Amino acid sequence: MVRKLGFACFLFLLLGIAYATAASAASYYISSTGCSDSYAGTAGAAAGGNGPWCSLTKVNGKTFAAGDQILLNRGSSWSGQQMVFTNSGTSGNPITLADYGSSSSARPKIIGGGGAGERMVKLTNPSYWNVRNLEVSNAGVGIYVYYSTLSHEGLNFENIYVHDIRGIWAGHTTAYPGPLDASHPFDPTAQGDAVFMSAGILLTGNPALSFTDSQYAARNISFIAIEGTHNVDSVSIDPWNGLDSTTAGSNGNSFFQNITLKDLYLHDDDGHSGAAYQSAIMGCSDSLRFSSVRNVLVLNSTLNNEASCHTSLGTAAIILQRAKDVRIVNTLLTNVPNTSSPDQTAMDQEFSTENVTVSHSYIAGNAGPGLEILNIHGEDPDDRSINTVYTGNLFSQNGDSSIKRLAGGTTPVSATGTFSHNLYYEPGHGLLNGSGTFTLTNNISLSQTGYYAAAGFGGTQGSNQWLYQYKSGGAWTNLPSYDAANKWWYQNAATPWLQRVGKFDMHPGNCAACDVARVWKAPSSGTVSLRGQLLKWDIGGGDGIMARITKQSGGTVTQLWPSTGDYALGAADQVGTATDLDNVTVAADDLIRFEIGSGTSGNESYDNTSWVPSVAYTTISGGGTAFDWGFNTAGNTDGWSAINQVTQSVSGGINALTSSGGDPYLFSPDNLNFSASSFPYVRIRLQNTAAGGEGRLYFTTTADTSWSEAKRVTFYTIPSASGYTEYVLNMGANARWSGTIKQLRFDPISATGTVNVDYIRVTGGGSSPSFAADYNFGSSAEGWTVGHTVTQSVSGGINTLTLLGNDAYIYSPDNLGINASTYTYIRIRLKNNTGAEPVKFYYTTTADTSWSEAKSLTFLSSANGDYAEYLLYVGGTNWSGTIKQLRFDPIDEPGTSIGTVDVDYIRVSDR
Repeated sequence: MVRKLGFACFLFLLLGIAYATAASAASYYISSTGCSDSYAGTAGAAAGGNGPWCSLTKVNGKTFAAGDQILLNRGSSWSGQQMVFTNSGTSGNPITLADYGSSSSARPKIIGGGGAGERMVKLTNPSYWNVRNLEVSNAGVGIYVYYSTLSHEGLNFENIYVHDIRGIWAGHTTAYPGPLDASHPFDPTAQGDAVFMSAGILLTGNPALSFTDSQYAARNISFIAIEGTHNVDSVSIDPWNGLDSTTAGSNGNSFFQNITLKDLYLHDDDGHSGAAYQSAIMGCSDSLRFSSVRNVLVLNSTLNNEASCHTSLGTAAIILQRAKDVRIVNTLLTNVPNTSSPDQTAMDQEFSTENVTVSHSYIAGNAGPGLEILNIHGEDPDDRSINTVYTGNLFSQNGDSSIKRLAGGTTPVSATGTFSHNLYYEPGHGLLNGSGTFTLTNNISLSQTGYYAAAGFGGTQGSNQWLYQYKSGGAWTNLPSYDAANKWWYQNAATPWLQRVGKFDMHPGNCAACDVARVWKAPSSGTVSLRGQLLKWDIGGGDGIMARITKQSGGTVTQLWPSTGDYALGAADQVGTATDLDNVTVAADDLIRFEIGSGTSGNESYDNTSWVPSVAYTTISGGGTAFDWGFNTAGNTDGWSAINQVTQSVSGGINALTSSGGDPYLFSPDNLNFSASSFPYVRIRLQNTAAGGEGRLYFTTTADTSWSEAKRVTFYTIPSASGYTEYVLNMGANARWSGTIKQLRFDPISATGTVNVDYIRVTGGGSSPSFAADYNFGSSAEGWTVGHTVTQSVSGGINTLTLLGNDAYIYSPDNLGINASTYTYIRIRLKNNTGAEPVKFYYTTTADTSWSEAKSLTFLSSANGDYAEYLLYVGGTNWSGTIKQLRFDPIDEPGTSIGTVDVDYIRVSDR
């Protein structure tokens, strides 16, 4: 079925929200230009004596009826003006606070004056409100929702950007500083408003409000496409740190109910990092705060680098208190930083939690444990942590275990839960730190991190092993277009919402065979485990979708799941089904497709589906990639540790390494444990912005765990480079690259400056360098001739050069005819037996046939009696045109006139 609808209508359908307006309702317009407060405010542009208001405060004290709209002009901004609302809409006719004007203009901006007491948009006891398409900043609270009465419902917040909201921490301000104890009073304004933490969007309530376990202040609340940054909390549902009900044995979790949060992007919340706040013992405790809540769904969301300033009581991206029936699914929880705070975890079940589920999410790079369960409030009879479920998640490189249970005091109800089907890569740690009445089932420890679809998503087909495809005429083809603003791949510009794949979601086309797929391409042969949770994003209608997982090996396609037929996902199924598989064998370049199509009738309406699979090797056979450190998540170094004279900063898929001395280096994760013979290459794509060009890669093995000059490969990069270059290091050319490789050490340069690293990959093959000249000395000197104070002797594929005096060198054959622009590297494998290190190459060109220092390159060889390959970048100002001849000086150190250098090969290559 083909629907004719505009893009804006599509978005509303996609979100599953009906923005109804009664025919008799009024619309009020506010603009910071072309306006007058003397106007009636019922026209969006000035004409005929009417037009928009200028001041946001015109709404204060005004009575709004069901269906009314308050619309702010896009491109407008207001400073220091706070809006106050006290009315409610109805189920069919909500009140709307939103935008009007050109979609190409910025969202309307409501900007505070930086005061902790400012509440920029204040709603008291609201029901049935839609608030969307706004930017709110620089205040104590952005959007403030306060309840002093019960039984409200129907709040929708959508496409709102909140930032720089700060000033209140645990009820304290700089005027009433912490810490949080009986001797430090709360700020009276914060306490009176029940603002425990500053937040971009805050739902709170009167602490004196009495309620039973069957009553609520508000329910049926949604947050969609909220971005928050540089706040204390970005989103907080928190009535003064949690309220208890009057029902015996309850914990107050009914106060706010039925809450859905989708497509959140919360990042870099460091609202109290400033010196004044830190001096006042205020911090950055969390970013997403839940207290006194029941029936919560967090879906398709990203929380990265949250709670990113020191907090004496601990930090977490998400905190749960007095919470029941909370489900977090298909979500990224990454990189809570090390701020020398307690916890430093992605999620803290702080107090009195029941039925909390974290499913098929990516929990990685957090300075503390991935997820944390606390039982430390034993003095309170409400404390409990029961029926926790963590399933199908991918944990990677957290600073503690994947899961930590911390107990203290006397807790009336012990912790219980089930941890199953999780994949975890935690070098030096395990899955669980702590004890409780937990059931652990089929949790798999990995030797390298896995591939989580949302973490690897991007605007390049094949990046991070992920492809995005559609089916046309029965054949699979890569989706041709990428929309960076919406972050999705799509097939047709006229209907981009059909046959598209986004970071978290997928949508089929409008026919029974118009499927789409998220596709993982195997970099190596081996055995993999798959994890995923398939559920509907949009439950507004339609006939559901059909799903399957297939594997394509060459021209053969095998269905992996379900065993026969398709899986039919119901139109309103927002619980869905797990798509977990183990022991799936793959060969390099196999394709695993996670496919969806429209329902049985071919009706694509409301078919937006959440499916964010992860794939991880449980065994690797070789022939592909053992490790791929792509630095794709901001703030996440993929386990690489800065050890000496270097700092790391990961952003935009690049790890910027800044050296402060002459010996910078960093370590890879330990216990890599891959086969040296199966994976002999390391590929590093980087941009060297420094003047020096010498890099080194060291390694250890399980048989030899010490770092040594014998276990290294030296390479020379383009200095002061304007772009990125891939350097292919043949580690197998070092005889000690054998057995099982344990760890790598990377020395990016030997000077001060910055090297930007795109990726580091350990591979078994792939595209290899091509050679313009390749001298292997199989049975002769292959045209190389003695130049000065040296002899040659070829035997067993080795050209032994014996020094007879200072300034020894040999010449290559003449008239090489090498294209200098294509072939910019020299690879030489040698064993230096002299005790000296400097080695030198000279070259001539057809345009300049003289030997000169300007046309030379010196490098340091390892004088340790072992063979090693050296990769030398010779491209530059003088390496140009056509290379005519080479000259090799096996030792370039005055006074070194005796000894031998054994040369295995000399090659001129394109990389």
